[in-house]
Amino acid sequence: MIISGLRRSERRNSLVVKDLQLSLLYLHFFLAVSLESVILIIMTQRKIRELILGITRGNLAWADPMSKVCLEQHDRHPEKFPIGSTFQSAEEVLEDIIGGLTSLQEEIRITASFNSAQL
Repeated sequence: MIISGLRRSERRNSLVVKDLQLSLLYLHFFLAVSLESVILIIMTQRKIRELILGITRGNLAWADPMSKVCLEQHDRHPEKFPIGSTFQSAEEVLEDIIGGLTSLQEEIRITASFNSAQL
């Protein structure tokens, strides 16, 4: 028997093909979005590592007598800032690093929360 110019099996096959095409379209979209998300996550992870290094190195410089900032201060004022002097103690720098990393962690949480809310 013919239904709308097609036999039942042909109509069923046509619907299956359309479902497959739609599924492939969804899969293609999902893979494209997933790949973009993975790239974004990798870039974000790299950026977070760079920020952690920046916070740590930037703060450590104040307690490192051989850092550029301490050596430059010695060059400017050798009598007031003898070689081996630092601006801060290691304990002070540790506190600053912890504070900086804690602030970064909160910023990452807020950003992640905002980004997931937009999805």
